[in-house]
Amino acid sequence: MALFFVSQIAASGVTLLVFLALTRLLGPAEFGAYNMIVLSGAVAFDILFGWMGAAVTRFHFAEEFNKRAIAVVLGALVRMVIVLVPLAVVVAFYVPAAWVIPMVLAGLYCLCHASHDLMISCLRVYRAGKPFAVAIIGRPLVGLVFALLLVVAGFGVTGAVVGMAAGAAAMGGFALTRVYGRSGIQRPDLPALRQFVYFGFPLAVVASASSALALLTQSALASIVSLQAVGIFAATQVLTMRTIGMPMTVLSRVNSPNVYSAFERHGRAAAQTELNVHFSFLMLMTGPVVLTLFTANQTVARALLDPAYSGQVAEMLPILTLAAFLTGMRGAFFSFCFTISQRTWIQFTIIGGTVLGHAAVAFVMVYLFGLIGAAYGVLLTAASALGVFAYFGRRVYPISLPLAEAVRIAVAILCAAPFGFYADTIAELPVALAYIALQASVFVIVLALSGQAATRVILSKLWARAARSRPQAPAE
Repeated sequence: MALFFVSQIAASGVTLLVFLALTRLLGPAEFGAYNMIVLSGAVAFDILFGWMGAAVTRFHFAEEFNKRAIAVVLGALVRMVIVLVPLAVVVAFYVPAAWVIPMVLAGLYCLCHASHDLMISCLRVYRAGKPFAVAIIGRPLVGLVFALLLVVAGFGVTGAVVGMAAGAAAMGGFALTRVYGRSGIQRPDLPALRQFVYFGFPLAVVASASSALALLTQSALASIVSLQAVGIFAATQVLTMRTIGMPMTVLSRVNSPNVYSAFERHGRAAAQTELNVHFSFLMLMTGPVVLTLFTANQTVARALLDPAYSGQVAEMLPILTLAAFLTGMRGAFFSFCFTISQRTWIQFTIIGGTVLGHAAVAFVMVYLFGLIGAAYGVLLTAASALGVFAYFGRRVYPISLPLAEAVRIAVAILCAAPFGFYADTIAELPVALAYIALQASVFVIVLALSGQAATRVILSKLWARAARSRPQAPAE
């Protein structure tokens, strides 16, 4: 588990560096266009192909499929690509000319992302840690190299999208060479396919919610304000989702096989035990980041972003930080209510309603309040969605939020937050960053002293490793 988690966190960190590089290569308006194309491709992937990874993760361990789920899904992937590519070519002849290039770029990104994401899911269930690490960390690195070359060569937004898509395709191909030899490929039989789609499609739509909500908000900004506003909003949202939402999703994916396996083998009590540990790690991992982005927003924007972005990004950062955390809790914790019980269509219905509601919220808030209204609209939707998710989810399959762990987190926040607020009052950037580091240290130390579960696990493993590394006294 450790290798999978560390490699995904490392990949998220590299992706964040890619984002910072792109904001310097592309101005706010160009970055806004780039982000809208990538989001469109991501939404298309989730709707068309996202069910495949969810099905592999859930059914690879199920006895009735005898570990042939991957072979069936690969067969379905090949057939879908054969059908969808010619269909997209035909559709391109009937859309307005201005839409053709963005549509082609979004379609290219969708297919390349699909090849990578599905293979990553397969490597995860095969416990192939080293190929998994290479494929997931290599994707943003290779993509950045291609994107830099193409943007510098003068291809602008098109070069950035093609470059990042090339990184996904290259690492997806590498992962496929490791997966195919173990799984083979099978013609998808209808009963298995029906079960996979019935379980996975609602999850895929749910997974697309974050991208769909962002795309709706950015569309409202593009139509009412400007593409430059889209770029500034996108920079803020990418920063929060990459540092908060993405790690929470990663941890959920890493831990989900343990939760499902515990439920299948030992029942509800064992699943709840796994969920308690999962919640504890979620809080330990995201707490320092949430505190930093919320309390020291001006320092973060000044340190990371070009001046063309930093001022307005700092204004929106606390709002979107809370939104990203609430969204992460919805997807990384309360979604287990629906996936363990296989009642994913209820989840799908809730998220579908959320997306439709946000379409109205986004346009109204942007129309009334402009750029800052977009941020408050996202926060309003995130809070509402989490409340509805938790209420109906616990009716479907009751899971408990570990209250003792939540109290420990609250105490750690109260102890650490003043250091971040003070950092924003300091003009010297290195000194301000030192106070941010102190804030994170205080947060973790308070958790460790209070006996928080995740810190206990980490400390016990570190202690055991240190004990093994000590030279043994010679026997007398």
